[in-house]
Amino acid sequence: ISVGKVKRDKNEKVKKVQLVNLINLPNGLNFTSQAIILKRLKNIFKAKKVIIDGNGLGVGLIDELLKSHIDPITGEELIAYDTDHESDELETDKCLFIINAQGINSDIIVNFISMIESKKLQLLEKIDQNEVDYSNNDYMKNELLSFIVTPCGCVRK
Repeated sequence: ISVGKVKRDKNEKVKKVQLVNLINLPNGLNFTSQAIILKRLKNIFKAKKVIIDGNGLGVGLIDELLKSHIDPITGEELIAYDTDHESDELETDKCLFIINAQGINSDIIVNFISMIESKKLQLLEKIDQNEVDYSNNDYMKNELLSFIVTPCGCVRK
């Protein structure tokens, strides 16, 4: 699961996409467990959109995201996601976008390369916390701070 923050200019054009966190789910999770984790993370990061690859196994996850769930850890109700008309639930969050790459693979690759080359996509860098110099008291302004991964796997902001 990639969590990104989109920065836009005054004309609403994408200026930068910052990778905020990258989470690997354990192998063997069923679609219900994956949907609950995804909904939990959407709430934690206050994400506005969820984008799913609708090819292959992504279809099973999409079907599960269209249902409401109860978080087994917190007991919180996690409402169903919706695209435009897919969910049968009364209350939904219209945040789900599905990418079906058939026929547009080359466009996706060209756009991805363009984002990397133009430095619009800002990826996390693995930086050892011990290598960051905090001695000059600029630790709140240090440009490396957003790249430091804490022991819990979260990126310190």
